[in-house]
Amino acid sequence: GLIINATSAGHGGAMPHLPGQLLDRGGACYDLNYGKAFEPFAAWAGTQQSAPRVADGLGMLVEQAATAFNRWRGVRPQTAPVITALRSPRGGIAPESLSDDGKPRDRATHAVLGEDCGKKS
Repeated sequence: GLIINATSAGHGGAMPHLPGQLLDRGGACYDLNYGKAFEPFAAWAGTQQSAPRVADGLGMLVEQAATAFNRWRGVRPQTAPVITALRSPRGGIAPESLSDDGKPRDRATHAVLGEDCGKKS
């Protein structure tokens, strides 16, 4: 079986009420959430006796972004390095990718993220 959590309950640290043991051996749990919002569902999934496979929605988020980027720019970015970087303890921001005032920089363009690149100084 497969259980998919598509609720926002994890954002409040909660979990939708689900009865006891739902999964047979070989089952899987998938949560569209990721990060802290994934933790309540992951904890519940760990209580299932069948020791299910558990995955969060970070991969889907990155793949959707790559598909959109491909549609807009005609180039599909590699997603595995992005997912690896996002799952790293620092969120993929290495010290060399920070501006002098500590803001993250785009590694390809060196633009400071969150600032308007078209702004005249």
